[in-house]
Amino acid sequence: MPRITRLEGIIAPVLTPFDRNDRVDRAVLKAEVDFAIEECGVHGLMTVGTESSEFAHVSWPEKKLITQTVVEAARGRVPVVAGASATFLSETLDLAGHAKDVGAAAIVVTPPYVVATSPDETVDLFRRIAETVDIPIMVYNSPVLSFDMPLTLLKRIAEIPNVVAMKESTRHFAKIAMECIHLVPRWTLTTTIHVLVPTLLFGGHGCIVPVGPAKVGVTIYDLFKAGRVAEAVALQKRAFALSEGYVEDRRLATAYYKESLRLMGVDTGLPRAPFHNLGPGEAEQLKAAMRGLGLIG
Repeated sequence: MPRITRLEGIIAPVLTPFDRNDRVDRAVLKAEVDFAIEECGVHGLMTVGTESSEFAHVSWPEKKLITQTVVEAARGRVPVVAGASATFLSETLDLAGHAKDVGAAAIVVTPPYVVATSPDETVDLFRRIAETVDIPIMVYNSPVLSFDMPLTLLKRIAEIPNVVAMKESTRHFAKIAMECIHLVPRWTLTTTIHVLVPTLLFGGHGCIVPVGPAKVGVTIYDLFKAGRVAEAVALQKRAFALSEGYVEDRRLATAYYKESLRLMGVDTGLPRAPFHNLGPGEAEQLKAAMRGLGLIG
């Protein structure tokens, strides 16, 4: 895969499919990759890098298996960003090295979760990754998983060679605006589908949204790039219906995404135990939202 320095557009984290024996289902994973590229039109893929991909619920070997499978299935059609987040440095370095070896275009890393690192420790984390593995790095800022990295810290990390991009998940637009002002164009900045249009207006580059709903993200992005900003805004407002069911309970996010993708024709199974699937009322709410957006008939 050619070396890249920009990760822009709509990048879709693949949902991790499990079979009846609770093993990663490689056949479904490959089908999901094809669906993401051919049906959703995404500009990139991400493996085990976000909550929706259940990266905290898969083992070290499973993470490698998922990344290798997705890179192979993508066949160079879009870049693959491999998740390399862990609770300690040596695992991150191992995952980063594996990502490079199998042909991933970049890695995405959040600071260690459970126990947060200090600002100096966080800078050291990204510096040691960059010095050890020669692969582009995307910083993942997620207060849900780790801690909310302030702009002062992000500017220090931006000085590290090979750190080229960021995924901002806070949805706080004042913070996103400051990041666009101070970190772009040094970094490619992506956010969430909830603030995609404002991000693009301020000079950001796209969003991270899972396979399935990514199809809406691609349409919003294409409308904006074509100068049809009012239409992009209108569609973004309608797209909020997809997440209304889990905005107040993040535990349900993976279940919502897996059910939405099942309704679109790719069954990735249930969230990994002990997490539950949607209840009947939640499933009906999601189905109505998807019909309203034309994602299902």
